[in-house]
Amino acid sequence: MTIELQYEVTRKEFIDFYLSHYKKTPLYVGWYITIDLIAIFYFLIFVVTTYNNYTRIGLFVLFLIFTSTPFVVSRIYKNNILKLYSLKIFDNCFLHTSLKINEDGIELITNLCKVFFKWNTLTNLYFINNNIYITTYMREFIFIGSNSIKEDIRKNFLDMVIKNTDLKISSKVPDIIFS
Repeated sequence: MTIELQYEVTRKEFIDFYLSHYKKTPLYVGWYITIDLIAIFYFLIFVVTTYNNYTRIGLFVLFLIFTSTPFVVSRIYKNNILKLYSLKIFDNCFLHTSLKINEDGIELITNLCKVFFKWNTLTNLYFINNNIYITTYMREFIFIGSNSIKEDIRKNFLDMVIKNTDLKISSKVPDIIFS
């Protein structure tokens, strides 16, 4: 069975999708837990070592710094996502795309290039708010937005990918690694 579909994902659509879900990524949750643990540690030191006013003020300032750090990390994370996906190397992801699925894999054809992914190179399959996000071993991705294809085509696409790869659908948001 072969499935062919045409779609286009805008850069804004992808970035909006990711920014609306980034607080659920394992990387962000890890940062947030680490910062909270450090803040609790400093608060405990603050409670135990209340010998003089200078110590109290100093530890209170450190506590305030660590409790405000998640907001700073959040802003840095958002800026990194915006910078990363505004690079020219991602132009291929945000063009009119022709996608063909056959027994061997998935073929993506855009104005810039033609890429073929064999089934064994697909690593993860994410389905979040009717958006499809597939990652590969080469740290590339296939993103199909919720408005890009119809519901019945989306279901057939997911069924075919699951059948050929034995991947399970995950509803977690994948990490973006800034390297």
